Amino acid sequence: MSEIDDLLLSKGSKAVFYTKILGLGWRLAVTLLLPIFAGLWIDNRLHTYPSMTISAFFVAIFASGLYIYKTYQDLSIATKLSDNSVATTKAKNRYNRKEVK
Repeated sequence: MSEIDDLLLSKGSKAVFYTKILGLGWRLAVTLLLPIFAGLWIDNRLHTYPSMTISAFFVAIFASGLYIYKTYQDLSIATKLSDNSVATTKAKNRYNRKEVK
């Protein structure tokens, strides 16, 4: 994980969730639109409209599905780590309070 993910883990699982979802939107837009425009360009060059555009559309859908799945896995791992770190911090605080008394 990156330094940003480490910082977000220290802030809690809500921050991790919001950051991942915002990044997901832009990346999905690029993942969907780039192959479709490439397919249109190839169709115009080869005069094969709409075969390459349709093929590029299915490639874009497949790539988007993989990206969503990967983001879901990263998000679930980050949330578990964040929840564990919060639980660990709370447990340490309880232990320290008992030790001080």
